[in-house]
Order: sequence, then C-alpha cells, then structure tokens
Amino acid sequence: MMNPERFKELESRNTLLIKPANEISLREARRVMRYYGTEAREFNTNGKFKFGHLVLKLEYYWLSVIFIMRNGTFRYFCVLILFSVAGFLISPAFYSFHLLDVIGRFSTLQDVIKSVTLNFSDLLTTALLGVILIYIFSAIGFIFLYDMFYNEEVERDIGAKRGESICHNLLN
Repeated sequence: MMNPERFKELESRNTLLIKPANEISLREARRVMRYYGTEAREFNTNGKFKFGHLVLKLEYYWLSVIFIMRNGTFRYFCVLILFSVAGFLISPAFYSFHLLDVIGRFSTLQDVIKSVTLNFSDLLTTALLGVILIYIFSAIGFIFLYDMFYNEEVERDIGAKRGESICHNLLN
C-alpha cells in the first residue's frame, strides 16, 4: 500500500515532463528510481511496470538481494534452517541450537546477553584473575601438602601395568 503523502508528491509532479522509462536516458532513469522509487509514473505505463533499461533492472534486483541478505532476521532464519537440515542429516544434536531462540523471546535474557557482551573485557580480566589464584593455591598446596597429592601405592600399581592400553587400565 502506498503512503498517501508519497502519492500526493508523485501526483504533484508536472505530468508534461514525464516520459516512459525507455524514452529517457539511463542516468535520468536512475535518478527517478532513486528519488521516487518504483511507484514513479516513468516506470508504470499502461498499468504495467517496466524499467526501460536492462542495466537499471539488474541494479534494482541486485540491490534488493543485498538488502535482504543484510537483514539480520533473514540471516537468523537461514541459520535456523541450516541447523534443522544438519539435525536431520547429521545428528539430532543440532536441534538443540533451536533452544537459543528463547533468548530472543524474553527481555530479561536479552539484558543478560547485553551485560555479558558489553562487559566482556572486564569478565575476561576477572576470569584471568581466577585462573591465576587457582594456580597459586594449587602450587602452594603441592609444595606444602605433597603427601596428599602423591600416593606411592598408585604409582606402584601404574608401574606394574606399563605397556598396556589406557582403556584396559581404566577397566581394571
């Protein structure tokens, strides 16, 4: 449905200067397409839509495809379809990715995702601090509590079974 203001704007143009798109130059046809869109009278002759120039038609369809491909919702649904096909052909485990759709349906979960992504560097620094502290405590524990980490009986049992496969050792 055409916007009423847009229709008035198109109607107010001087009708004496309007020619069909095939009678004007490619440059003028591009200009009309840019300013008035496909609703312009130059492209609508006798109730039929005609670009007038093959190049303009190709540009229009190419830009339409690019517009669709840049749309995030379209890409999201394409990924969902790919996971569905992968779930059907490869493994049903791919169907579990459809559960991530819940994030888009609840604003609380969207806020959680935003807080994690906006503060990613702070969270990464905190995780690095956690890894450093765990390393320090494990090093101190290994130095001062060596007897709790090392058991000679386990070493003796492992030494007796050298040469066997790991899976065989785990089963015994």
